[in-house]
Amino acid sequence: MPAKTMPERAHAVNLRKGRVAIADCAYVITAVCHQRQALLSGLYEARCVVNGFRSCDDMGLSQTLAFVVMPDHFHWLLILKEGGLDSLLRRLKSTTAIELNKMNQQTGRQIWQKAYYDHAIRADEDVKAVARYIVANPIRAGLVKNLSNFSFWDVCWL
Repeated sequence: MPAKTMPERAHAVNLRKGRVAIADCAYVITAVCHQRQALLSGLYEARCVVNGFRSCDDMGLSQTLAFVVMPDHFHWLLILKEGGLDSLLRRLKSTTAIELNKMNQQTGRQIWQKAYYDHAIRADEDVKAVARYIVANPIRAGLVKNLSNFSFWDVCWL
């Protein structure tokens, strides 16, 4: 089912009010590790974040369309299903921080920067092109020459 897109006028008006989240609209979320540390470079650390995306989907909060987990940040293309972006990201960051700290036998270590970046997909944007751009991030960053050599990404259209 295609996502609704943010009506251009509604988006412009609501920008003045602060962050707006509309159910059944598509968003790109980017969150960065604390002090841009490469805390997600290992298999288990990256899988922890992927499991967080899946958990949010399973709870009916989101529908993941595409993602990439980079060593120090992630990009997540999703359809917001229930609640707001703030509560979704608070849940994701909290559960992944707890798991990552547990994995490293630590407590209270800050994993994520407090803020995150969100972009509502507008009617004139091609969602599949946005997904391609997201998953090609490791190539642009010089981590791999071919996406098949990078494990921490997925897109629902494959």
